Parts: sequence; C-alpha cells; structure tokens
Amino acid sequence: MKTTVTVLCENTAGVGQGIIGEHGLSLLIERGEDRVLFDTGQGMSLIRNASLLGKDLTRVDRVALSHGHYDHTGGLADFLDTSRQATVFAHPDVFTERFARFDGPAGPRTRSIGIPFTREELEQKGARFDLSPALREIASGMTFTGEIPRPQGWKAWDKRLVVRDGDGWRPDPFRDDASLLLETDRGAVLLLGCAHAGLHAIVKHLRTETGLDRFHAIMGGTHLGAGTRTDWEKALSLLESCRVEKIAASHCTGFQAASFLACRLGDRVCPATAGMTFEF
Repeated sequence: MKTTVTVLCENTAGVGQGIIGEHGLSLLIERGEDRVLFDTGQGMSLIRNASLLGKDLTRVDRVALSHGHYDHTGGLADFLDTSRQATVFAHPDVFTERFARFDGPAGPRTRSIGIPFTREELEQKGARFDLSPALREIASGMTFTGEIPRPQGWKAWDKRLVVRDGDGWRPDPFRDDASLLLETDRGAVLLLGCAHAGLHAIVKHLRTETGLDRFHAIMGGTHLGAGTRTDWEKALSLLESCRVEKIAASHCTGFQAASFLACRLGDRVCPATAGMTFEF
C-alpha cells in the first residue's frame, strides 16, 4: 500500500504558491485510511500550508510528538481547533519545562523553548494523551520509538539547551526524544524530529527492537547542525552502513552538514522543504 509523507512545516518553503516556512517541523503521513501527524511546527504555517496543499486535517486522528520543544509542538492547539479531537502519542517528559541559555553583552539570558501549552489546555481542545516511554505501534505499520537508550558517556551536542536543576541549570537529557518508523512497500522509512538522542543511538535501538539492518529513507531533523565535522563523518558512515537510499535531512541538520552529506552521497540526499511530498 502506498505511503505518502508530506512536509507541512519546515525551515524553508520550496514549492507551492503561498507556502511559507518557519523554524520547525511537521510531517503528514497518509496510508489507506490512516492519517498521522508527526510534530506540528511552531504554529504559524501548519493550518495555512495544509490548506494550500489540499490536506484535510480533520481526517487526522493521531499525532506523534518527537519531543517537547515549541518548534515541534506549537501548532498543536491550532490543529486541535481544526480536528476537534486526536490521540497524542509522546513520552511523559514532553511537558518538561525547557530553556535555551545564551551568552549576551549583559551576561547570560534565558528563553523558554518548551511546549507552549499545558496538558489541561490541550485536553480541553480534545487531545487524548498516550504518554509512555515504551516503543509501540500507533497505527498499522507505524511504530513510535519511545525513549531511546543512550550509550555510556552520552552528552547532548547543544550545550545551550537546558532544564532547571534546583536554583541552577543542567543539560537537557532529552529522554522524550523519539522518532517514527514506517513500514512501506519500499522498505523502512525513519522520520526524525531532531534526533537529540543521536542518530547512532536511534538506529541501534531500532536494530535491537526490530531486527532492521537497513532503511530505505531517513527524513527530518538530525541535529548535525550542532555537531562537528567528526560528527558528520560518523553520520555518513552510519548512513552508508544502513544502505539508506534517500536522505531528506532537514530542519536542524543545518546547511553545512546537509551540504557535506550531499557532496559525499550525491543524489541520495535531497531537500525536504515545506510543500514537498514523498511517496514510498
């Protein structure tokens, strides 16, 4: 059965009259009667772009959230105003308060970057939350990875992303970072939100849980934009070992990292801008 993935929200807008971009991500998966939304962007482009692309969000009854950052959850309230009800799959930590710490001329400044709604506000709009760290199937052939085990000594790449620790701060452990695995006619397709857990850890988890040794496609945010050249080289080796045929790395991947992969892997790497549709 054909599986279609449409990019509703992404940092850039590449196709379609009136389509707009925003820093964020939202992917719509359509297969048969199933309609699943993976993340919801910041909230500025989701409803507009879906309408322009002819995508009826009232038919979507399941949402999977990759993690609790505003640029992946900010469109959830507007989506619920449209759909009226939906089951929202996420990790229990998705409502954790999150912040970014920046150094400025007047000293460090802090900005809230977590989900911009309370659970109660979203439930009043019709959300039914399924919060669990477990790997689980959320629709036929669609598996939510749940919490990703980390290797010993794991550290997040972006030190600016923090959570409260008493009166101070500590690096965000991103226990809620999750991805979505699709079984398609062309093979396994892995959808990433930001891959804060690390691409290697995510792939190892799926190999352990499912026995997969290759992926037809990997789409979404890889967070390589916060990595180093060494990190890009390691990601390249992983992609080659998984024999990935299509890499649509976007959002937090960053221009330089995406360009590096494209130079090494050629036309196996492609853009995934708002308005684009992929068929598997």
